[in-house]
Amino acid sequence: MSKNDEGKKYRSLFLSDFHLGTRGCQAQLLLDFLRDYDAETIYLVGDIVDAWQLKSTWYWPQAHNDVVQKLLRKARKGSRLIYIPGNHDEFLRDFPGHHFGGIEVVEQTVHVAADGKRYVVMHGDAFDVVVRHAKWLAHLGDWAYVFALGLNTERYQPRAYDARPITHGLSPRADRARGKTRSIHGATPRAASVPPP
Repeated sequence: MSKNDEGKKYRSLFLSDFHLGTRGCQAQLLLDFLRDYDAETIYLVGDIVDAWQLKSTWYWPQAHNDVVQKLLRKARKGSRLIYIPGNHDEFLRDFPGHHFGGIEVVEQTVHVAADGKRYVVMHGDAFDVVVRHAKWLAHLGDWAYVFALGLNTERYQPRAYDARPITHGLSPRADRARGKTRSIHGATPRAASVPPP
């Protein structure tokens, strides 16, 4: 590991499931990570872009663009970027061996660790029976997940902007637990920050 102008540098980073193009993508956290860490080889292991969602609803804020630009910049500065498509970005499986802005697309690859051990790198959807044989069911599950994520965001989004703990108003038992936590730690627990949709 050595320091460079972008932060810590490693031999390899394995990144997956960004789901750019969805409201649930935490692009700002990802950008912070990409600013702080770099590697000789960066493996993008599937579902980086969520084409399933983009087909039905176009959502692409500037932060998602910034993530793509940051990855392209890393490729230009000498990092090797290897993109292994998953089920949500399966359209890229039609382009094995192609390079897009310095990012190489492959079905799978082998990573050789510092100790010489070899690891196959591929997206897990290859082992998912539902994704491979009942795509309609996978899409239904994806819809249900996005719906639940939306409900979760609606429920907890207002709490990200105030000091009320996430347990506020749920039950007397939760209120008592919060009171005990306050007395032990001397402060009211704060809600986890939820990025805006």
